[in-house]
Amino acid sequence: MTTDVKVSAETQLTLRRVVRVLIALGLCCWAYWAACLSSKGMTFGGISGEYGPTGSDGQPTDGPILSVSMELGPSLWTVFLALLIVIAGVTVAGRRASVADADRVLRSTVAVLVGFTVLAIVTAQTAFGLTPLREDMTDGERVWIPFGVIDVTVTDVYQEYLENFEQMEG
Repeated sequence: MTTDVKVSAETQLTLRRVVRVLIALGLCCWAYWAACLSSKGMTFGGISGEYGPTGSDGQPTDGPILSVSMELGPSLWTVFLALLIVIAGVTVAGRRASVADADRVLRSTVAVLVGFTVLAIVTAQTAFGLTPLREDMTDGERVWIPFGVIDVTVTDVYQEYLENFEQMEG
């Protein structure tokens, strides 16, 4: 059996305002982050790397280098923002906002935020890890993945690759 908590009209109005401000701030932060991530030249979470041929000892050998970076497209962020707006609209715009409604919209918003963050990271890592990197890839080749694209740049600058490898070795 559930009991309804009686909340004064002033408290309801304050709760509505607080929830709307929190949702607006969250939407602004996520829109800014999404714009940064999906803008040209930005990669998701530093998922990029250089891959070159190596010998049996694991040391780099002379040959073409694949410089790979991945960008998530705006589709993921569009879906996320649409879901946030739906949750906010359905919950907050209701006629009877109560403490339970405000609590529910905050939990739903956080759950969606965390869920989409995990989805983005898992999708990115899985797609990047499973993408077949071939030695015959051409410069400017694009590999399409869910929510984004992997751009491949091929360079023959072996010395630069070797210097980078030596720096990583310490």
